[in-house]
Parts: sequence; structure tokens; C-alpha cells
Amino acid sequence: MTTKPKLALICKSENFTRVKNTDLYVSGHWVICAKNQELLLGENVIFTKGQKDKAYLGGQIVGFLPSKKTNRLTKCKVVFTPDDSLIGNSAGLEARWSPS
Repeated sequence: MTTKPKLALICKSENFTRVKNTDLYVSGHWVICAKNQELLLGENVIFTKGQKDKAYLGGQIVGFLPSKKTNRLTKCKVVFTPDDSLIGNSAGLEARWSPS
């Protein structure tokens, strides 16, 4: 059975940082409003290189780090624990996530 992620992000650069001495990864910056950040906590995220590509990385969202840059957009970094079972996942490509 394929786990359907709640969030699929296109990240061609594979710009991730592993938090030292942990199994946590931190993504680059994304625009995700505070309300959606709350709704996405504990859900799965996948990262692809393009809209029609399968996931090369994925995991469970455990938090968000706000951007140090201030502007009208809510920029943050996604903090997640990797889950190898999400690699190759394409379940999020057909549907778009929207809060319910």
C-alpha cells in the first residue's frame, strides 16, 4: 500500500540539511501560512524534482522553522524525519492538498 503524502514540494536543488546527531532533516525555504503549518504537523511530505516526477525524499513533518527574512509572506523551513518508504512515491502528484 502506498502512503499518500499531505504535501508534495518540488525541490530541484535537493537543498537539505541534516541536523547533527539526530535523524532530522531541514528543507530550504517554502511559503506555508501558519494555519497550514499547524494542519501539516505529523503528516507526510515528499520532495520531487518536477511536477510529474516521483519522490526522491520524504518523511513525517515534525516542525517548521520560521525564516529570518521578514516580509508579507510566511516563509519557513520544513523539519522532518525521513521515511524511506516514501521514496518513489507518486501518490501526491494527482491531487493538490487543501485544508479541510
